[in-house]
Amino acid sequence: MTSFRPHARALSRPSAIGGRTLLTIRTRFESVAIRDATFPQQVTIALAQRNLPAHLLELEITESMLVREDAVVERKIEQLVKLGVRLAVDDFGTGYSSLSYLHQLSIDTLKIDRAFVTNIPKEENCVAIARAIVGLGKSLRLALVAEGVETPAQRDFLHQLGCDIMQGYLFSPPVTAAEFAQLIEPIGLYAIRSN
Repeated sequence: MTSFRPHARALSRPSAIGGRTLLTIRTRFESVAIRDATFPQQVTIALAQRNLPAHLLELEITESMLVREDAVVERKIEQLVKLGVRLAVDDFGTGYSSLSYLHQLSIDTLKIDRAFVTNIPKEENCVAIARAIVGLGKSLRLALVAEGVETPAQRDFLHQLGCDIMQGYLFSPPVTAAEFAQLIEPIGLYAIRSN
């Protein structure tokens, strides 16, 4: 049985918030985790134990999972959204696309898959797809995250499109929680602590 507990260790406990900006914590879940009957309760408990406001947790769920899931899973997702947890669609455009969930569920963020980012701005089709995703996201007032940004040209193009957030090796390779805390401390963001 997959639970929220392994992911809960990544949640932070703000020790001294005074004057510091809080970060959104994003974590990806697979279908098996959300199918767990206690999933919403596990998330609620983890947030309470760490005194973390629900709006600072964003659950990333793949597009293909959303398309094939049933009403029970949708109700669990909506329970989490009612708590204030944010919802991101990961790998947008790579699964079995169905735009109906964009209005049925309270989606906050679309993540542009690296498959579309890798070849921009040089490949016309990838440019067109990135433009379309950003346009759709902006029209629906969703935040946008581009995955796999590795070059200044990709960064500049996505910035011009209006992409809100970018991640990839251009900014940093993957780091541990302790390394991340060291990276953000100098710019006035509080450190993430694992319990």
